[in-house]
Amino acid sequence: MNCRQALELFDSHLEMRLTPFQRWRLRLHLWICRHCRRYLTSYKMTVRAEKAALQIESYAAINEIPEELVKSIVKLAENRGAVRGPEFGKTD
Repeated sequence: MNCRQALELFDSHLEMRLTPFQRWRLRLHLWICRHCRRYLTSYKMTVRAEKAALQIESYAAINEIPEELVKSIVKLAENRGAVRGPEFGKTD
């Protein structure tokens, strides 16, 4: 198995949809290829971050974010100098 073939199996690997033979081949490749091990680690972190972002989006879509929370975040960001520009945070 080469790196490209291993990369094609990462998604199925994370979803546990590999056959025993595919799983064995992928594990063998990961054992000998540190580049793919590192890439798989970053791939897993990306998938976790994406799932977390989707959960936040669904929560925000279901529950309205309180206006006071938004104002507090904007005020804190402005106080720390993270926000530039006069129109940011205005609700006119």
